[in-house]
Amino acid sequence: AVKMMSFLKTKVVRFLVSQLSFSQDVFKEKFLFVPMLSMKQHWSDSLLCERYGLNKDEMDFIESKIKDMD
Repeated sequence: AVKMMSFLKTKVVRFLVSQLSFSQDVFKEKFLFVPMLSMKQHWSDSLLCERYGLNKDEMDFIESKIKDMD
């Protein structure tokens, strides 16, 4: 559960969810773009960028749109 929570808190995942969210209501359909990954490892933004081949410009764009979480 802890690994899933950290995965969902990444900026990459939150950006993907935001692409289908136009309100604060969150339904399972909002996670359509979020990949199902193994939770045997801890996922971070850097690991997700590496896995999906996101370049620095793409990550900078995501970071400009998604605020940090505490």
